Amino acid sequence: MQAGTLRHRLAIEQKVAGSPQRTNTGQKDSAWTALATVWGSLNLITGKRLEASQVSWPRATYEARIRWRQDVWDAFASPTPMRVSFDGRTYPIEGLDNFKMRNVELRLMLSVGAAVG
Repeated sequence: MQAGTLRHRLAIEQKVAGSPQRTNTGQKDSAWTALATVWGSLNLITGKRLEASQVSWPRATYEARIRWRQDVWDAFASPTPMRVSFDGRTYPIEGLDNFKMRNVELRLMLSVGAAVG
């Protein structure tokens, strides 16, 4: 992994246990806490538009590459959800890959758009 390709400052956040709670107005309020801020790269993999019942939703899949960390989990293995925040947008971590099982690089699969909570 070359350090020069890690040009984005990514914030990894974890949902606070017991969240979401209700605000005074009755709306859901999810609390997130910063786990780490790391150097990485964020690249668009696919972008498409889903259509059903005369309504369309954009959907995009991204890949984030960071140095290996033991405390980052995907949506299926984590007791609480995690996400990546970059440039004012948040991307839920849907999957991850310990590249070549060498504990050097993590590849995070992220999605935004339709059916992303």
